[in-house]
Amino acid sequence: MKKIMLIVNLSLVSFIAGAQIEVITGGKVGIGTTAPKSNLDVEGNVAIGATYSGTTAAPTNGVIIEGKVGIGTATVPKNSTGSAMLALEGVNGSVNGPNMQFTTASTNHPLLQILNYTHDNISLNFDAYFDGSVWKSSDAGSNFQIYKASDKLYNYYKAAVSAGTTIS
Repeated sequence: MKKIMLIVNLSLVSFIAGAQIEVITGGKVGIGTTAPKSNLDVEGNVAIGATYSGTTAAPTNGVIIEGKVGIGTATVPKNSTGSAMLALEGVNGSVNGPNMQFTTASTNHPLLQILNYTHDNISLNFDAYFDGSVWKSSDAGSNFQIYKASDKLYNYYKAAVSAGTTIS
């Protein structure tokens, strides 16, 4: 019953105030769009948090979030261990772990990849990346890697490897 009341109220607010809030069959909600494709589809910017809501505009087509953010976890920092505003959680010992990579709009090859495989298998890859089976180059110039494995710290350097090819 509460869900029906919410839909009625959203439709009423939309009709009365001219707001662009759309609820379609299947429960998808659109804000700023009349054809939501996701459960919540927002066209424009989003402000989250008591301090930002109604007082601070998010970047154009962006998000401003007050407080901590968890991706794959609801507790930041996890188990209250360490100090963090952002926590990523993934599968241990897998390429599906809490990894990150940074690219630009002009290329699909990572500028930087942070591969957190296990506690004793971590790498920072500059103009290089692991694709799930082999290390590859992101840049025809040079590739650097800082790597911790088996309680040792390694620095790797390789030059003149074409982008997208295997680093040997």
